Amino acid sequence: MQGYVTESNICCKKITYVTPIKHDYGDNYFKYSCPVCDALENPHQVSVGQKNCPLCNVNLFWENESEG
Repeated sequence: MQGYVTESNICCKKITYVTPIKHDYGDNYFKYSCPVCDALENPHQVSVGQKNCPLCNVNLFWENESEG
């Protein structure tokens, strides 16, 4: 699982971001899933650019992925 946590002097103000898992289906066709939900055996698809996972609400970090 990849991601990062924002810095803050107060623990409750830190924010966790995770990078969605990219699934390659060939011919430049990709789908993405939430790594937290995948780890909990609840796989589902997330859309590129989505800010949060719709099931677990974790913040998603879209590193180098274009919208759409």
